[in-house]
Amino acid sequence: MDIHLIDEILDLIGYTERCLSQSGESILLCGRSGCGRKQSVQLVCHLLNIEFFSPNISRDYGMKKYKTDVKQVLYWTGIEDKTICFFMEDHQIMEDQFLEYLNSLISAGEVPGLYTPEELEPLLVSLKDEFQSQYEYTTPFEYFVSRIKKNLRIVLSLNYQHPKFISNCASNPALYSKCNIIWSEGWCKESCQTIARNELREIE
Repeated sequence: MDIHLIDEILDLIGYTERCLSQSGESILLCGRSGCGRKQSVQLVCHLLNIEFFSPNISRDYGMKKYKTDVKQVLYWTGIEDKTICFFMEDHQIMEDQFLEYLNSLISAGEVPGLYTPEELEPLLVSLKDEFQSQYEYTTPFEYFVSRIKKNLRIVLSLNYQHPKFISNCASNPALYSKCNIIWSEGWCKESCQTIARNELREIE
């Protein structure tokens, strides 16, 4: 494999690993399609024993299903104490509110109004015994949020050439103020030539 391609792949994996290995860190991956961003994140999650989760987008996927996915991720991180990487790309952001939820999670570890009191109460009951031994939190909900902040890693993979890229960042300030930004312009000329030669060799 071409040395330039190896260097670029290792740099992307290295930057990603450094961020995801730290508690509660989030990443904004900026780049064009085909740069291997998702594959790099999946590899790093495997190496760090972090569970990778990305919404399964279908034709009827909307706000209702998105809320269900977010609640599931918060259950894993806040109740079951699992380390989860919540990964989303441009094509998965069906509504502006999707990003607003992630912006809130990145900045505060919670989404105001996500749960009804009837939904929240049984969740917090399951943390009652552990909460009683925690002296730095005044309510079970604070403890719940602290576990989310510790265990949740949010990774947004956005194409900077997308027409809504600038407006999305402007309206969701946590994306650039709270995230580690990894900028990937794409493979260099030498790497692109190497990939093309390898593909053509297989065809021949």
